[in-house]
Amino acid sequence: MNVPTKIALAVGGGYLLGRQRKAKLAVGLGLWLVGRRLADFDPKKLLQGLGRELAATPQVAGLRDELRTTVRTAGRAASDALLNQGIGRLADGLHQRTEGLRQLAGAVPGGAGERGGQRG
Repeated sequence: MNVPTKIALAVGGGYLLGRQRKAKLAVGLGLWLVGRRLADFDPKKLLQGLGRELAATPQVAGLRDELRTTVRTAGRAASDALLNQGIGRLADGLHQRTEGLRQLAGAVPGGAGERGGQRG
């Protein structure tokens, strides 16, 4: 039986059951038919098919390219910020150590602070 015939029979049967006020029977029969059709339902196959269909549409391809560009830009900005933060922290740490060594050298008698920072 082809699809249009099945649809015609379903509509005709629903109409007759509706005219006879047998709504519960119509709903029950419809649910039984849907359940029978979904008995061999495989979500993995459904998702794979949906993914293939979506990938084939030009709108999704454009959206994918736009999203890829946006994510790439955001990733670069985040990595640059992280790198700059690390370099800034390193520079601050080196500056503090240098200042600490200078103060320590100035506090030692005969250190670089008393001789003008030159060795002689």
